[in-house]
Amino acid sequence: MRRSQEALALARTLGHAFSSADALCFAGCLFNTLARDVSALRESAGGVDAHLESDGLLLFWGHGTAYEGIVLAQQATVAKGLHEFASAWNAGSPRGTGGAEKTLLLGSLAEAEAKAGQRSEALRTFDKALALARETGEHFYEAELQRLRANY
Repeated sequence: MRRSQEALALARTLGHAFSSADALCFAGCLFNTLARDVSALRESAGGVDAHLESDGLLLFWGHGTAYEGIVLAQQATVAKGLHEFASAWNAGSPRGTGGAEKTLLLGSLAEAEAKAGQRSEALRTFDKALALARETGEHFYEAELQRLRANY
C-alpha cells in the first residue's frame, strides 16, 4: 500500500501526463481493486478518465470507464455497473494491457454478474478470465479467480 501511495505521489509531482495516468491505472485502479477500496478506486478511475480527456492518452482509453463500472457494481448499482463495464470492455478496453489487468477486470465483472443473480454468465466470465491467464502466462490473479469461482 505504501509503495502504491508513493508511486501516485511521485507521478503527481512530475507533472507528466503519461506517468500520472499510468500510476493511476496500476498503483491506483489495479491496487485499489485488489484492496477492495471502492472509494479510492472511484477517485483513481476518475483521474484516468480526466487524463484521457485533457491529454488524449488513447492507451488508457476505457480504463477509467471499466473501473468505474466495477465501482458501481460493488455499490449496489449492479445493473448500471455491468452496463458501464460491458460498454468499455466490448469497445476494446482496456487497450495496450496484457493479461494481468484483463484477468482482474474479468474477475471483477464475474463477481458483479454473480451479485446480479447471473450465475451462469458469471461462471462463463470466470472461465474466460482463467483461459486468458493460461493463454498469456500471466498467473498473478489466477488463484483468486479460482477462489472466487468456487464461491459461485
